[in-house]
Amino acid sequence: MHTYAFKVILLLLLCTTETAPGAENETEASSTESTATLIESLKHPLPSVRYQAVKAIGKAPDVTPATIAQISRLLAHEQPGVRQHAFFALEELGPKARPAVPMLFSIIGNRKADPDDRYLACRSLIGIGPDVADALPVLVDALGDRCGVVRSGAVEALGDMGAAAKPAVPVLLRIAATDRGVGAIVTVGYKARAALARIGAPGVPSLVNALGHSDVRYRRAAAAALNSMTQSAPAAAREAIAPLTKALDDSDEVVRAHAAIATWNATRDAARTVPVLDALVRKSRPRGDGEEWDVRGLAIRSLGHVGPDAERAIPVLIDVIRDESTSNYHRDDAVEALGQIGPAAKAALPHIFQQRFSLSRPSAKIAAIAARRIDPEARVPVADVVHQIQHHPVYVDIAIEVLQELDADSRRALVSLVVPLLKCGDPEVRLAAVKALEAIGPSAVVPIDALKDLQRDDEVMIRNAAIQALRAIRREARGPPK
Repeated sequence: MHTYAFKVILLLLLCTTETAPGAENETEASSTESTATLIESLKHPLPSVRYQAVKAIGKAPDVTPATIAQISRLLAHEQPGVRQHAFFALEELGPKARPAVPMLFSIIGNRKADPDDRYLACRSLIGIGPDVADALPVLVDALGDRCGVVRSGAVEALGDMGAAAKPAVPVLLRIAATDRGVGAIVTVGYKARAALARIGAPGVPSLVNALGHSDVRYRRAAAAALNSMTQSAPAAAREAIAPLTKALDDSDEVVRAHAAIATWNATRDAARTVPVLDALVRKSRPRGDGEEWDVRGLAIRSLGHVGPDAERAIPVLIDVIRDESTSNYHRDDAVEALGQIGPAAKAALPHIFQQRFSLSRPSAKIAAIAARRIDPEARVPVADVVHQIQHHPVYVDIAIEVLQELDADSRRALVSLVVPLLKCGDPEVRLAAVKALEAIGPSAVVPIDALKDLQRDDEVMIRNAAIQALRAIRREARGPPK
C-alpha cells in the first residue's frame, strides 16, 4: 500500500509539472494513463491516497468528457468513502466537470439516496458552477427535504450563486426564520441567514419587510442576515439603514442586538448603537440549554468590534470579568473587547491581569494580548505573581510564565517576596517557590544559601528541586562555555 501511495504522490507531481514545448505527442499516452491511474486511486482503501488523487485530478491537464464519465460512475460505488472522494474530485475539477451536472441533479433529487451523498452533490455544484436556470429548481426543491443535511447543502449552493439566487429568497427567509434542523455542523437556519447575506442587494427588500413581521423569528432572521451583509457588502445593505435604525427599539433583544451592530457597520454612529449594546450586556440573561441565540455574547463581541468608540461600555465589560457567575466564553469575549477598545480601558488592567493566571491557556493568551493593546508597557503586578505561587502552588507553571515577562527591578522585588515562602509549612508552596526562583535565575540575585538549606528538606521532591535549581542558577551565572 505504501508503494501505491508513493505512486499517487508521484503522479501529483507529474500533473503539476509543465510540459516542454514540442513534447505534447510524446506525453499524451502516458498522461492519459496517469489520469486513469489517479481515478483508480479514488477506490484505494487509504483516505490519504484518495485525497492525494483528488488533488492530482484537479490539476490534471488531460481531463476529457470520458474522464468525467469515469469519475461519475464512482458516485454509485458501494463504499461511501469512494463516493465521497469522487464528489470531491468533481468539485476540484470545477467547470471542467460540467458533464457530470445532470447526474448530480439526479442524486440531489433522489430522496432514497444517502443524505450525505446528496449534500456532497450540492457541494460539487458549488465548485462546478452550473447554469443557474437549471440548478435553481433542483436546489429550491431540495430546500423542502426532510433531511437537514440535504437542506443544508442546498442552502450553501444557493448562497454561492449570490444575486442570481434572488428567486429563492422567500424560501430561504422562511428557512432562516424557522428551520433549526441540524445541517453540516450548524443549524440550517444559520446557514440560510448566511446565504441571504451573500445574495446581497436583491434580497434586501424582502429582509426589510421581514423586519416588520409580526413573527419575531422572521424579524430575528432578517436582522441577523442584514448584520452579516453590512459586514461583507455594506453598499448592498444601504437601503436597509433606516429600517435597521428603527429596529433598535424592537421589543426583542435578539433583533436589537443584530440591528445595533448592523447600524454601526453601516453608519459608524456609536452614539446611537453603543448604548443599545451596553444595555444588552447588562440585562440579557445567559443563554439556556437549547437556545439558539447568545445575545449577551453577541453584544460583548460587538462592543469590541466598535473599538475605541465603545469607551462608555468599559464599566459593564469590567463587570462581566468580575462576575464569578459569568461563563468563561463571555469573560474571554469581554477581555478581548476591552483590548480592542484600547488605551481608554486602562482601568480594566487589574482585572485582565487576573485572567493571566487562568487555567485555560487560550484565556490567558487572550488576556496577554488585550493587556498589550491597552498598554504595551504594563506588566502583571509582582504581588499578583506571589499570590499565585502562595495560594495556587500546583499551578506554579502559570506564575512562571508570567514572571518571565517582568523587568529586572520587578524580578528583584519578586525574589524578596518569594524567599520567605521557602519556609512555608505547606510543602507544595515550598516546591513552587523553589521552581519560581529557578525561573528567575541569577539575574535577580537569588539567595543561594536559602536554596542550599532546602537540600536537607524532609520532602524528597523539594530536595531534588533545590538541587536542580542550584545547578541551573550556577550554570546560567557561568554563561555559555567559551
